[in-house]
Amino acid sequence: MTEQDNKGGCVGCFALLALVVTIAVFLIVNMAPPMVRNVLEAYRLRLLNWVGMQEGSNAADPQHLGFAGSQLSEAQQSAYLQLYAQAADKAASFVVFETDSDDIDPAYKALMRDHPELFWLDGSCTYLYSRMGDVVTVEPGLSVPLDQVPQLEERLEAVVDEFLASLPSDADEYQVIQAAYEYVIRTTDYVPGADQSQNIQSVLLNHESVCAGYARTYEYLLHRAGLFCAFVEGAIANTSEDHAWNLVRVGDVYAHVDATWGDPTYQDADERIASQDVIYDYLGLTTEEITRDGHLISNKDELPECTSHDLDYYVRNGLCFEEYDTAALAESFASQVSDGQNMAMFKFTNEQAYAEAADALAGGTFLTDELLGIAADRGDTRLSYSYVLSDSLRIVKVYW
Repeated sequence: MTEQDNKGGCVGCFALLALVVTIAVFLIVNMAPPMVRNVLEAYRLRLLNWVGMQEGSNAADPQHLGFAGSQLSEAQQSAYLQLYAQAADKAASFVVFETDSDDIDPAYKALMRDHPELFWLDGSCTYLYSRMGDVVTVEPGLSVPLDQVPQLEERLEAVVDEFLASLPSDADEYQVIQAAYEYVIRTTDYVPGADQSQNIQSVLLNHESVCAGYARTYEYLLHRAGLFCAFVEGAIANTSEDHAWNLVRVGDVYAHVDATWGDPTYQDADERIASQDVIYDYLGLTTEEITRDGHLISNKDELPECTSHDLDYYVRNGLCFEEYDTAALAESFASQVSDGQNMAMFKFTNEQAYAEAADALAGGTFLTDELLGIAADRGDTRLSYSYVLSDSLRIVKVYW
């Protein structure tokens, strides 16, 4: 017998042994204690790996490594990909091979940030680690029973397909980012304690949610549209309230987007602001701006610093000003009035220009002629208007 024949025979023996162990595990899976199952699973997977065989449920495909997953260590990424493969297969429990138990928690948290389509996982899990076998068995917490998932997936896919079909065929990336922002806000009411509020069901099916549901749905819509979007975890300054929003990217420019705070139904919005169906203040903010506005980023080390204003809604629509220039403001005001609005919005890039605008409003000298013109067009004999200031974002809104 040649050396090559001998090697082939050994491989065949190990393949047969792997099959025998697989059958044994299958037969006793409902009777053996978890620790025993872990050890058997460890050696079964070692044998399969040795002979070059691989199970679909444990296959690690790097294309499924999302933004949060890309920040993990190599060992954690291996655990992440194994978890994803089995979660996507809708397994009742997951077996992670050749890993350390310390890698499971960061891998699982990253998985939940990256894959909102796994809506039936509630983000919690318990696991049992066998040092003898280097295998961790993960028992995920579920938001819905697994047998209901396929039907829910069909309903969710139908809603998302409808959204995607509504996009203009020539829409650029920013237009899709804005359209998804508007869609989530217009179809959802902010309701504390809403059913399934931590996942995409709450927005796409129930139309009531909280920040986690808003952010996961926004992320899912952009992923389905083929765009980058990341889930950002954080808190609201000076409160004990957790919060979540998103990071978007066009080209090499990143920006923050908070659809929850863009919804007038969030908390008790000012009556005038509530008259808007969408608040665009939170579409395309820099890191400095969103932090200044009271967003505390928990996973800041993972995120790029957003310094460009290129994705800011106000900048892209000619509503942002470096100086308190009455001629430029008047031109913008006229454009906004011609669109049939009953309000005008202005944002300032620096504190001094914003302060001048705020002082002019307080003193009744802000665009006086233009506002008097609005009154005259309505047949009013006196000037009547109100305004709202956002000191943190340096935004002025005038209502008439």
